[in-house]
Amino acid sequence: MLLMFAFPSQYVSKYKWWLVLCVYSYPFCATTFICFTIYQGINKTTLASITTSFRAIFIAIPIICLGYGISIWTNNSIYYFIAMGGIDFIASLCLIPFLCYSWKKYDWQLIDHPDNFVVSSLKIKV
Repeated sequence: MLLMFAFPSQYVSKYKWWLVLCVYSYPFCATTFICFTIYQGINKTTLASITTSFRAIFIAIPIICLGYGISIWTNNSIYYFIAMGGIDFIASLCLIPFLCYSWKKYDWQLIDHPDNFVVSSLKIKV
């Protein structure tokens, strides 16, 4: 599987643990989609757009460039793949505090409190 994604063949036997790390990074991938779903649900489309583009533009592009530069500088392409794997982790580190702040600010929109239908006293007219 590593060779299919252009991973250097000389490192395949050494870095099989990388597959395990990729599987562990999947929950971090969900952070962006959680933000998007929550903000679309409470009609905050600007926040939904910001959180979605945050990972795709503000985090991914600099990290890809940094990983590519380090791999060229050290002549070892493993750093490019490590940087690619870190995109979701870094984006979630930035978005989790954003989600916590939004949870406190918009909790009245996020949690649906049911109406109290219990009748306190029932009077029967005779």
